[in-house]
Amino acid sequence: MIRLSTNQVHERGVQYIRDAQVAVANTQAQIGGGKRILDPSDDPSGSARLVELQHQIAATAQFQENVNLARGRLAIEDSTLDAFGNLLKRAQELALQGNNAPLTNADRRAVAQELRQIRNQAVQLANTKDGAGDFLFSGYKAQTAPVGQSGSAAVYQGDSGQRFLQIGPTRLVAVDDPGDEVFFAIRNGNGRFVTEAAATNTGSAVIGPGSVADPEAFDGHRYQVVFTSANTYTVQDLTAGTPPGPPQPWSPGDGLAFAGIEIPLNGTPAAGDRFNVVPSTAQDVFTTFDRVIAALESSTSSETSVTAFHQALSNGIADFEQAANHLLEVRGRVGSRLNALDAQEEANSDFSLRMQEVRGGIEDTDYAAAASRLQQELLALQAAQQSFAKIQGLSLFDYLR
Repeated sequence: MIRLSTNQVHERGVQYIRDAQVAVANTQAQIGGGKRILDPSDDPSGSARLVELQHQIAATAQFQENVNLARGRLAIEDSTLDAFGNLLKRAQELALQGNNAPLTNADRRAVAQELRQIRNQAVQLANTKDGAGDFLFSGYKAQTAPVGQSGSAAVYQGDSGQRFLQIGPTRLVAVDDPGDEVFFAIRNGNGRFVTEAAATNTGSAVIGPGSVADPEAFDGHRYQVVFTSANTYTVQDLTAGTPPGPPQPWSPGDGLAFAGIEIPLNGTPAAGDRFNVVPSTAQDVFTTFDRVIAALESSTSSETSVTAFHQALSNGIADFEQAANHLLEVRGRVGSRLNALDAQEEANSDFSLRMQEVRGGIEDTDYAAAASRLQQELLALQAAQQSFAKIQGLSLFDYLR
């Protein structure tokens, strides 16, 4: 038979009351705060899961912040490239104007002056900064202006780095494009090959940029066209080192056609005039400006100088066209990234919402169940208090009855 002393009875009664009070207080706190887990000991496994969920929600919030940062930076790049494209459009218009209109030397110099102003604006756009003060097109060298001058030539001062931001658990997006790729790696001519007139030509023929008419026959070799007379020419494959082919007839208005390419030829060639066809190479857009400006500012006092002038502008017009197309390609990539940001932003939002719902299912209070439990706990507390009070009121004579 277990015997309990008066002190033990008292202590046990007090403990019952305290336990009941703690239970009531916890349930009231759960109802008041809306959270079921007030302490990790309330639900160890649930608490561990909550920590994991919180990390996922916080990471997703950072991804969303990166989406906004990337969108802002790419929007600046897109608007900058759009403005740059408008400058190229105007430059091409001026080159066409200078090439086609019967302008005096003074008129051409005026056109050259406007082109020089456009070139300066183009340099300023290439040196655009983002909202944080970093140069947009410098790669990793964010504090260095990408386009500088070395004498009269533009030079690239950045690097080829491309910065990325993580916008999802496994997804990165490029937030810029290095200037060497955007402004200094433009394929000249028509993008496949370049046509050139020899400086020693004496005729009035101007060779156009041409195009690839038969991709299967096009081999990308270097060719030289030599007019043996005003109406016949030969073609030599300089890459293969073969002798010139047989003479081909030519009449005013005809073009040149060989090795899968077709090239317009305007004007009248003279015997001995030479034209070269070489593979396209990378050229910066600022060099195109410089060459067209130099041609417009040159003197055209002789027939050969007039021909050289028209040839330079014809080449410049083709190069401006290539630059414009190149920038459109870059803008297309920027647009694709912006679309990717929209899609990832929606995915992040959906994921975060699901994680918050899961978190709520673990930690949020079930008010109906909590209210029912509180009622039971209040009754238990009341019973414990009444029982304790009754026991405290008993005397030795009550026990002896």
